[in-house]
Amino acid sequence: MEQDLKLKAEERFMVLQQRADRDTEVIARLRKEQDELCRTEERLRSERGTAREDRDRAIRERDEEHRLVESLRANLGATVNQRLDAESVSIGLVKELTEVRGILQTESDEHDLLQAAIGVVIDDLRVAQPEGTSSLVAHAAGITAQVGQLEDDAFHTEIT
Repeated sequence: MEQDLKLKAEERFMVLQQRADRDTEVIARLRKEQDELCRTEERLRSERGTAREDRDRAIRERDEEHRLVESLRANLGATVNQRLDAESVSIGLVKELTEVRGILQTESDEHDLLQAAIGVVIDDLRVAQPEGTSSLVAHAAGITAQVGQLEDDAFHTEIT
């Protein structure tokens, strides 16, 4: 019986030893898996940190682009207003130019009429028109000289 107990104890020892060996293998495998999981966890934390940095950078870039767009919109509004002002001024200048052209044409027509009238007076007074002169001033000076001469002649005629 003692031997049976010894045998049973040895069998039991062997079973326990096998179980302990398997448990040791399982523990080693589990530690290896735990190490791999710790490395994976660390890698994921690092990637999460990088992702957050990328997200924050993207948000800053987006905000900068929004500020740039707003600035461009403001500049566009100012440019449009300047262009509208310029177009308004241009329209005013075109109207003013049209009015000035009308006035200039009227004055030119009046000048032509005066020139024709002076031509008639010169012809009636028989004043010799200097060669190449057609200005109103030259005609007026000639008329003044002629009138002066006529007055002198009339004065001398009555005295003598």
